[in-house]
Amino acid sequence: FSPDGSLLASGSWDATIKIWGVEDGKLLKTLEGHSGSVYSVVFSPDGSLLASGSRDKTIKIWGVKDGKLLKTLEGHSDWVTSVVFSPDGSLLASGSWDKTIKIWGRRAKGILRREEYEKLEEKRRQEEERRRQEEERKREELRRREKDAEIRKQYEEEELKRQKEAQEFAKAESSESVTFGEFIGSLIIIAGIGAVAGGLIGILIGILSRQNIFKAMKIPTLIGAGLLAIIFIILAISRQTQKEKR
Repeated sequence: FSPDGSLLASGSWDATIKIWGVEDGKLLKTLEGHSGSVYSVVFSPDGSLLASGSRDKTIKIWGVKDGKLLKTLEGHSDWVTSVVFSPDGSLLASGSWDKTIKIWGRRAKGILRREEYEKLEEKRRQEEERRRQEEERKREELRRREKDAEIRKQYEEEELKRQKEAQEFAKAESSESVTFGEFIGSLIIIAGIGAVAGGLIGILIGILSRQNIFKAMKIPTLIGAGLLAIIFIILAISRQTQKEKR
């Protein structure tokens, strides 16, 4: 649309530009000059000019009043897909499939300033690469923390297992171990049993031989007590040796 809204310009695949009256829809002018499809048309801010971008890689400036071709701007290496005037109409920007944006001076014969799209694209790629590397670093840090947590968990589980095994072993050791007092008590009991057995044997010998019973009991009693005590000590030493081997 023109700035005042009275005109409408259209670009077509037939390489022409048509200007229409908005109020009555009447075709006012047909502008011919491009050799390829017209992708973009735009009025200047004051409505006196019309710029068009085409598949023929050129930008053309037209006079709206008489439809005359005023200027052809060349510089793009591929289709020109977009054109736009600056707010004051002094500059014209064009975008192309050649990945560049060019800025033209309205009264210049060619390009006044140029913003290379490749530079912007390269900057964008660098920023994306930095973001990708940062995201990868964060993911790697997360994986490292998860791995550390897993290793720590395994270590804690193994440590608990070792502690449990140590407790069970200590419990088993304590259940099998005999204190010195218990050993002496057991030895006295065993010796007593041996003494009683020896005494009974001595009584039997005294009765059968018709000797003094107390005299006959003396030697068997001592032998019985000593013999069982020795056997008990041997068994205790053997058991302790087996425990140490385990």
